[in-house]
Amino acid sequence: MAYTVLTAENFDQEVLKADRPVLVDFWAGWCGPCMALAPTVDEIAAEQDAVKVGKVNVDEQQQLARQYRIMSIPTLMLFKNGEMVRREVGGKSKEEILETVTNRMTEESNKILAKIRDRKDLTGKEKLKMIFTESLNRPVQEEIFAAAPNISKSPTLLFSMFRDTVDGVSPNYILPIIREGVADGTIRTDCPEELAELIILLANIWMNPMVFGNSPEQIYRKFSVFRQMMQSFGLDILDEEIQDRMKELTAIYQSNR
Repeated sequence: MAYTVLTAENFDQEVLKADRPVLVDFWAGWCGPCMALAPTVDEIAAEQDAVKVGKVNVDEQQQLARQYRIMSIPTLMLFKNGEMVRREVGGKSKEEILETVTNRMTEESNKILAKIRDRKDLTGKEKLKMIFTESLNRPVQEEIFAAAPNISKSPTLLFSMFRDTVDGVSPNYILPIIREGVADGTIRTDCPEELAELIILLANIWMNPMVFGNSPEQIYRKFSVFRQMMQSFGLDILDEEIQDRMKELTAIYQSNR
């Protein structure tokens, strides 16, 4: 999909009222760094249908440049639900731009994980179950899966996601819950660190259609295997409703490719 040329007349409709995240490139023809960045922005526009890309020529659209206080170019802005949520100035690699888009999509998930982890009224096992139900059943998940980039097309972005899963999500959210479950007797394992990594790697990467491009039916079968594995650890925390929800979200993702 080609990028959209943005003007003061169409900015509201094309960006602020868009049904998906919009990456806006403020540029000018005389700007060397802008011209160097242009092929990267064009490539993202062509590859990532879930993220809309627009360009503002600051010489021709001085009103927009003033409105968004563009002091240096190139400037990239990410808009979501009518609001500017991220600003980056200067040249960026394709991977850095896509990572910015993806990070905005996952920040809310980490807030939910922290909230569940810190609850005092649940056992470790109950917290693990709540992580899956709360994460998948959020209404915003439809938007996330519809707008998510194809991570498999960017090895750097994929590796960044892998490191964040292993170095961030596993030790900061999943491991404390598993240790709590071991202490309260609801989770049985002699290897809590390894179990935490296994669970989140399978959930975030192996069962992620953005990584493998799986069909809803393939994701459903993967979830069946994951469910059986969890039961072998005494963690009967996944049910048909969660499995069907994951299949539904995968269908949303694939329909927007």
